Amino acid sequence: MVLEESEAAYYAFQILVGICHVHRKGFIHCDLKPANILVFPGGQHGLANVKLADFGLSLRSETNTCWDTSLKKRRRRRGTLLYAAPESVVCGIQDKAVDIWAFGCILLEMLTAKRAWSECKNKNELKLKIAHEKLEIPDNLSNDAKDFLSKCLDRDHNWRWNAEMLLNHSFITKYVNKKMIHELVQRPFGDAGLKTLVSLEHLFTTTSFYYPHNSYLRESSSIITSLPETNNNNATGDEPLLWMNFRNLHI
Repeated sequence: MVLEESEAAYYAFQILVGICHVHRKGFIHCDLKPANILVFPGGQHGLANVKLADFGLSLRSETNTCWDTSLKKRRRRRGTLLYAAPESVVCGIQDKAVDIWAFGCILLEMLTAKRAWSECKNKNELKLKIAHEKLEIPDNLSNDAKDFLSKCLDRDHNWRWNAEMLLNHSFITKYVNKKMIHELVQRPFGDAGLKTLVSLEHLFTTTSFYYPHNSYLRESSSIITSLPETNNNNATGDEPLLWMNFRNLHI
């Protein structure tokens, strides 16, 4: 189903906070896609809370910031081809910008109800499309949404915006309080008293119902083996409702 831009921005905000946290911890997820985003009830205005999952293909980065100023290392391409960035397919480059490209594909899917490159019939055609063609952004979106997607899906990974920059884009700030964005991004997640909502029953592999007939789009699988321990010692009970909802975001 096609999501309203306000709904898509709400989920995009949550995903970006997670990506920002992962990158600040010095990791690259490498396999961001809808099947690796867990959805929970209890969000604002009847919407859901979401969390990033499945770090089986993640890599350690050379920097613990949202910016990646290190020399780009060439590695074997990881993750799901449908959400792979051009530099990953062409050169085998894996840096934090590949997560932003995948996020852009996810957001495009939320706004159009269609997967990127959905017209491709096989893996070779898909690789050629990713390597040589620009991903089209629909004209029927708002100017803010189109500009936001263009910052995520820039073919030159050196010019692609990072998670922190995207959180301050007007597409997000139009629907999400700027003060809350600042607090979530600036305050270390380990000190936020995050409440664990994911239990062992939510462990799953990346072999998902999401691609029942398109196995060629996937080249690897992995499984969550453990979950981080968090505590709720800092919870006060008198925090704003909106903050309490987003406190549940954690990696």
